[in-house]
Amino acid sequence: LLKERFKGRKSVSIKLASKALKAFKPPKSIILGGIKLLLSKLGIHAKLKCVRVLFNQASASVEWKLIISGDDFRKALESSILSGWKRRTKP
Repeated sequence: LLKERFKGRKSVSIKLASKALKAFKPPKSIILGGIKLLLSKLGIHAKLKCVRVLFNQASASVEWKLIISGDDFRKALESSILSGWKRRTKP
């Protein structure tokens, strides 16, 4: 989308590029969206946050973070949903 927007231009001003990037809405991660849905069915609320967008010449990659609130994270640990993370977290 951004590539098409600036395709005919030889140069782009920083202000125009900044404005276009602020309007850019990265696509949601299907895998994280599925995990978020499963967690919500178990009563654990999570949010997806876009952390970083990297632009290459031909594509863009998006880095997402799945955020689980502290109380819901403890609930998930207690119910062994996130059992693999138990060793890496402190109570």
